[in-house]
Amino acid sequence: MRIRPLFFAAACGLSAIGIFVACTGDDPATTTTPIDSGTQGDSNAPPPPPPPPGPPPAPPPGDGGADADARYCNTRVAPPGSDHFFCADFDGTDAGEGWTATERDDGGTLATTTAVATSPPNGLVAHAQQGNLVFGGGAFTWTTPPGAKNVAQIVLHADVNPAALGGVVPNYSGHVKLLEVSTPDAAVRLVYTRGGNLGLPASMTNYTGYYVQASTSGGAAALSEYAAPTILSQLPVNTWRTITLTYLTSGTAKIDINGVTVFTQAVYGTTQTTASAIIGEVAAGQVTMPQPMRYDNVDVVVTRDP
Repeated sequence: MRIRPLFFAAACGLSAIGIFVACTGDDPATTTTPIDSGTQGDSNAPPPPPPPPGPPPAPPPGDGGADADARYCNTRVAPPGSDHFFCADFDGTDAGEGWTATERDDGGTLATTTAVATSPPNGLVAHAQQGNLVFGGGAFTWTTPPGAKNVAQIVLHADVNPAALGGVVPNYSGHVKLLEVSTPDAAVRLVYTRGGNLGLPASMTNYTGYYVQASTSGGAAALSEYAAPTILSQLPVNTWRTITLTYLTSGTAKIDINGVTVFTQAVYGTTQTTASAIIGEVAAGQVTMPQPMRYDNVDVVVTRDP
């Protein structure tokens, strides 16, 4: 009879459609290899692949078309304990994004550049026009709203890069403000002169380099000027440095370069509820051929009294 061979063939046929049966009998043992059932016939075909992803969403206004996640300010958060925080990286379509005031007067300019930046694509170039006999230039200001408590500390971080001036550059008696933190009646500034005279307590003539001004208008107005140590007074051109200008309103000014404190000075105190930070070039007095200053990646942190 041929019953056993027919049964054997039927059992082996079942194994070919995914039912794994060991075929035994008169023949030697045979091991089958599992086969994906999805390949057997149209009824078990795999699902079609998903459609390709659509185009990326349009960039939000102000990001200049750059990858938003790549922007410096998207990596920054307000430090614990701070009351106000501001960041500017100049990588959007508007260089003044987020700033509360812009100054462009007496020929001063503010413009983005792709030639130099610590976080591409853009840095900022600020330039005061030469020959100014009054206050004027190009600068951005950020100001906090008034608060119920007094400002205790203002910290301004900025990457700065002085441009080189070629040829013979004449001296001048005025100065150019580059960084400032302030309240309505007190301020601390980093300024530059090429041949100017510094007032008390520095009392220096024909000074060339960066120095610090501290002023107050609370009660009797007063201005103090402090010569900076060499590491600060002679910042190298075409080189990025992170400058941190700190004003404790109890009466202390401090400057760090790349995280290292290079200047600390007792200054005028204040009790105010509003704080500001300024970057850019603003000339005062007679200024001849001021060198442009490049900026990038600015943070401002304001803390109020407990």
